[in-house]
Amino acid sequence: MFTLWIMVSAESTPLSIAGYLDFSYQGWDGPGSPTGEKQESKLWWNDGFWWGSLFNSSTDTFHIYRLNWGTHTWEDWGVELDDRIDSKADVLWDDTAKKLYVASHVAVLSDGEGVKTEANWARFYRYSYDATLQTYTLDAGFPVTINEDKTESLVMAKGSTGRLWITYVSRGDTPKASADYRVFVNSSADDGVTWGTPIAPTLNMTATAIHVNRGDSSAIVAVKDQVALMWNNSISHTNQTLHFALHSANVETGNWTHQQVAVPEGADDHISVKSLQSTVDGKVFAAIKTDAVTSDPFLPEQPLIAMFGIDINSGAKIMRQYSTNRDKDTRPMLMIDVGDQANAGDDKVYVFVSGKESGSKICYKVLDIKTPITD
Repeated sequence: MFTLWIMVSAESTPLSIAGYLDFSYQGWDGPGSPTGEKQESKLWWNDGFWWGSLFNSSTDTFHIYRLNWGTHTWEDWGVELDDRIDSKADVLWDDTAKKLYVASHVAVLSDGEGVKTEANWARFYRYSYDATLQTYTLDAGFPVTINEDKTESLVMAKGSTGRLWITYVSRGDTPKASADYRVFVNSSADDGVTWGTPIAPTLNMTATAIHVNRGDSSAIVAVKDQVALMWNNSISHTNQTLHFALHSANVETGNWTHQQVAVPEGADDHISVKSLQSTVDGKVFAAIKTDAVTSDPFLPEQPLIAMFGIDINSGAKIMRQYSTNRDKDTRPMLMIDVGDQANAGDDKVYVFVSGKESGSKICYKVLDIKTPITD
């Protein structure tokens, strides 16, 4: 049991500066914007620098960029990622292996589906980093195909023993007129060289929960020796719950341990999920958006943005309200600051939001991570 809707802090805190104007992504040919999917990551920290997968409007391809702290600009590092003008990607840096992983897909708005044209299939890229030259090189044999779909988003995680995982929502190879959208997963046991056949996970309860609506989304994260899958389901407004399932990170087969989390007014597809990365910790946190904005009548005090947390060791859960319908916040992003690695007591979770759907101030709130998780 857990208590819903306790405020993280009294007020949202605007960032101290407005930020720094950078280059345009004009020319990108996909739906929305290239960084528009809440579940996907575009940045990573390596060798004392921030790096990013950013669109290069001169070449109409995605390149690796590095942040110049002195000028507050992103500098093109000359390494091409996906060459498709309508693609989006999720990136993951493995500091132990010194490998950069990129899961890239042709982007569509809501209608994830299987496609026959190989040029439109999702790709997996693997790069090695040279610390002396401070550059990345595409490994031989890459990219490889990871699914034969166009999707709205595609999210990746790496388990404790090295198995790579992806998740996405699609109707797969069902007829185009079908509305049977499902959450899919796929994995690779050999560092991305070969991938299995994507499957809809088998849940240990409520098996139909894997069947979702167009526009719903899924995310995946590694936690201890497992992977945690999270998705929303908006097929029925009265049953719009947040879904959470666990599976061994090291094997592809077997049931997923599934549970549902009740969310007042239902869970939207705005999901940003992270975990505390340690061998003993089992905490997963997600920033979510509810469907309160669609409530009729409009209820200004209904919770709109919240943070969900679960300890997979004890099963304890928390839900903390960030803001209400009155605030009109959107696109929540969650980050974890582990602080001093030797001091678990200073771990914090940050939730960032955009003040309005049309764009506004970027605000944030912060919450101490308690050990164990308690209400």
